Parts: sequence; structure tokens; C-alpha cells
Amino acid sequence: MTCKVSGASLTDSTNIACVHWVRQPEGKGLEWLGAICYNNAIYYGQSVQGRLTLTRDTNKGEVYAKLTGAKPEESGTYYAARERHSVTDGLRTCTETGLLIVI
Repeated sequence: MTCKVSGASLTDSTNIACVHWVRQPEGKGLEWLGAICYNNAIYYGQSVQGRLTLTRDTNKGEVYAKLTGAKPEESGTYYAARERHSVTDGLRTCTETGLLIVI
């Protein structure tokens, strides 16, 4: 899955502290999966540790999420959101979301 970030550089800690990935199975709540930050620090949620790989291409302004060994119950909508260093701004969505259906 790819998230294209516009309006700021992925290395700009003021405008994009981190890009977070979350998912929402149909009819259920959001689950945080992980984040990749301006300094390339990467964090993963417990449920996807060892199966989710987050990478980025700073030249293209893109962040990538690759999930291996996906299970049927992990089908749903996957979202990416940027975190800014501003209490009032909170999370802002990137330009794309992805739908993953596991059969």
C-alpha cells in the first residue's frame, strides 16, 4: 500500500512528525498498526510486529506499508495519516487509502 504525501517533505519534522497506518475492519473500530517518522524511526503495533514493513521514499514523498501473512480477519480499509507537531492540528489524512481483502 502506498501513501503519497503532498505539501511537505517526509523529513520535515514540523509538518510531518510521523506517518501512521491504521486499519478498520468492516463494522469495527480503528486499530493502530505502526508509524514511520521524519528521522526514519519506525514503530509497529503488537498485532503486526514481524509481518508489517514500513518504508519510505523521500524523493517521491511516498510511504509504503507491506503486510505479509495477512489473515481473513485483517480485511478492511487501511488508512495512512500524518502527525504534525501541533496539539491543535492532530492527524491529517494523506491522499490515499487502501482496501485489503484477504480470501
